Amino acid sequence: MLEEVSMILDAAKLDSGLFTIQKTKDDIKKLIEETVESFRILAKNKSINLTTHIDPLIPQAEFDSYQIRRVITNLISNSLKFTPENGTVNIRA
Repeated sequence: MLEEVSMILDAAKLDSGLFTIQKTKDDIKKLIEETVESFRILAKNKSINLTTHIDPLIPQAEFDSYQIRRVITNLISNSLKFTPENGTVNIRA
């Protein structure tokens, strides 16, 4: 529910021109790996195999870590929600 409220507030900020991106140089590989790790227990509880294939040559880049983590979290969450028991979710970057 908090996530939905946050999305509504972000939409209002976008409409009013107040939405800001806080870009910093960071490691996207690490961010993806940390986010995936936070879903491992949920995947295990649902008997879903969660795999990652992250290219080690992806360079650091400037991005908004908070917003990108939200996107990745949403994608993984939806994948786990709609993957049947004993299925597999593959994360690739």
